[in-house]
Amino acid sequence: MDPAVTVIAERTFGAAPDHVERAEVGRLHETYFVDVAGRAVVVQFASDRGGGVDSLRLGTSCYRLFRDTPVPVPEVLSDGVETHAGREYVVVERLPGEPAKLDISAARMRAAGRELARIHAYGPDFDVPGRLRFESDEPVVDPVFESDHRAWLLAELKDNLDTLREAGFDAVDAIAALFEDAGDRIPTDFEPVLCHDDFSPDNVLFEGDELTGVIDFDRAYAGHDARDLVKAVNASWMHDPVTEWSVRESFYDGYRSVRPFPEGFGRVESLYRVESLVAPVAGMLEIGAFSDAEAAFYDDRLAQMIDDARS
Repeated sequence: MDPAVTVIAERTFGAAPDHVERAEVGRLHETYFVDVAGRAVVVQFASDRGGGVDSLRLGTSCYRLFRDTPVPVPEVLSDGVETHAGREYVVVERLPGEPAKLDISAARMRAAGRELARIHAYGPDFDVPGRLRFESDEPVVDPVFESDHRAWLLAELKDNLDTLREAGFDAVDAIAALFEDAGDRIPTDFEPVLCHDDFSPDNVLFEGDELTGVIDFDRAYAGHDARDLVKAVNASWMHDPVTEWSVRESFYDGYRSVRPFPEGFGRVESLYRVESLVAPVAGMLEIGAFSDAEAAFYDDRLAQMIDDARS
């Protein structure tokens, strides 16, 4: 056990922990599940990857932003990001439930869709899209994208397509041609909302079919709600891509039960579907996480999505 966890527990709760468990490998930050003073909490140390302390601060600030809304986020128990022995950390409530992982039933996907709609509805609106930071608990947007949202997205897509091309994906040229022909359907003028940007089964907690929590807002930004919605569906589908029921239909049904589809959704949905699948596929290829068979599966699926986008 990391002795720093004991010191932090005693500092925060005035008692030594009863139990400490290191969270599974793969989380961005070094994370511990701790039982102390009758409470289940999470102690999380900032990683030196993915923005480190800024990422940790962003996620914690988003929890506070949603604390008086119906969105079930953890209570922040430390004074924001604190420091012990030169290491930045936060302490938050550990919500009940477990990540959905491979168990993404239709009922769970409807619940997930409802919760993402609440995030879009109860989060703040912004004047411009961009990266988020917080000043005195108030979100501030740094418009660091390219000249506009469309230019930023197309630049990101080009980089990811280069990765797919190096991996021998047949669909690359057709994807590039699709966005050359239809990329102007991606809006440059819209009302940005707070986008979770990593709303996947890893970051949504369930007890049975009841959604009990949304965690890890470390990548949140001010962006297009339509893209955040489509990206969330793709992330859910990738956890069980051969399922016989429609992840997309169930998720969209849940979303619409709380909030209407974003304006112009039908015009951009199929484009975002391709773009927001290219990005994680490129990421998995870069770390060597796909077998040849898995790479071929996603190459074929992207080709099908291109046909849908052109129809």
